[in-house]
Formats: sequence, C-alpha cells, structure tokens
Amino acid sequence: MMIGRTRTNLRAEIEDQYEILSFLVSDISSHYQEQVDDIEAEVVVYKKSNTNEDYDIVSSELGNYYAASEICDSRSIQARQILFCAIFAYYETMLNRIVFSYNITPCNQRDVKSMVDGICKFFLNKYNFSLEIENIEFANEFCRLLRNYFMHGSLSDDRKRRALYDYSNRFGGVRCYCGEYYEIVDNSFLVKVLKSVFGILTTLDDEFWGASKE
Repeated sequence: MMIGRTRTNLRAEIEDQYEILSFLVSDISSHYQEQVDDIEAEVVVYKKSNTNEDYDIVSSELGNYYAASEICDSRSIQARQILFCAIFAYYETMLNRIVFSYNITPCNQRDVKSMVDGICKFFLNKYNFSLEIENIEFANEFCRLLRNYFMHGSLSDDRKRRALYDYSNRFGGVRCYCGEYYEIVDNSFLVKVLKSVFGILTTLDDEFWGASKE
C-alpha cells in the first residue's frame, strides 16, 4: 500500500473483503483440524484403555473412529474448494470495481485474464508506463483454470485439461488423481491464492491512484 494514500471506497472493499476471507480460511481450517485432532486423541486413549479387549471389538470401534476422521477430511477438502471459489469471485468482483472506478474503457470483461490485460493496456496508453505485477500467471492462468474446473466439474477441451495438469505440477498445492480429479491439499494454498490476488488488486489500485494524482 502507498504510504499516506487515501482509503477510497474501492480500497476499503478490497482490504475489508481480504480480511474477511483471511479469517474464513483460518477459521475453517481450525474448525476441521480440531475435529481431526480430537478424534486422533480419542483413538490414543481408546487403544491404551482397551489393550486386553477382543481384537474384533477393538477393530470395529477403531473403524468407527477412522470413519469419522474420513468425514472430517472430506468436509475439509470441500470447504477448501468452496473458499477457493469465493476468493476467485472476490478477485473478479474487485477487478470489475477497478474498471468502473477508474473509467477504464474499452475493457474486455470476459474473464480475469482479459480484464487484467485490458487494464494494463489502458494504463500504458494513458500514462505511457508499463505495469509490473507479480503472480499474474499463477492467478490468471492456473487459478482461473482451477476455478473453472471446480465450478463446472470438468474443462471443455484437452488443451485446457493439459494446461491445468501442468500448472498443478509446477505451482503445487493441488493434488491430481489420474489427470481428472483435483483437490486442494491444504490451507496454505488458499493463503497463497488470497495473498496473490490481493497483491494484484492493490498494485493496480495504487498505480492508478498514484498516476491520477500526478
């Protein structure tokens, strides 16, 4: 953030929604991890207190614990997917806010990649200066394809499917099964995505705000 700059309505939206999403990522992670930790603790106690019990009885009871743990793991995976899509929706929405706030025209608003390309082209034409933005490929290529996969359950052609697979190997944080099914490994990936898109949004806002004051 630029030191001493005004906190506009646009900046307030960018920062406040970032803070809310950060809290949600942390809260969801803690919620399901605590459940898994509790189950694992119960398993330890059960094993210690039932060392002389019949093997079949112990195995059956442990099976119930493991089933409960699997449910928590499954819900954690689904929660990460939902939060990822929410983060990407935040990214899309704030890019549209930037386009509107700085009267960026024309701008192709078909997807985030097109929007960022249009925003940067507009800035170059108006201020004769190229914007340097970090994590563009990660957010606009990898995360865009992953969001489309999660939202639609598949990608439309082999080229996109191959690209998503290659990006997942390159950037990490996402596990792929047989080249068809993807899941987010842990919350550190969500944190990376959120920080990346927040950095892109604040960089664009700072550059336009600063240029408009010169």
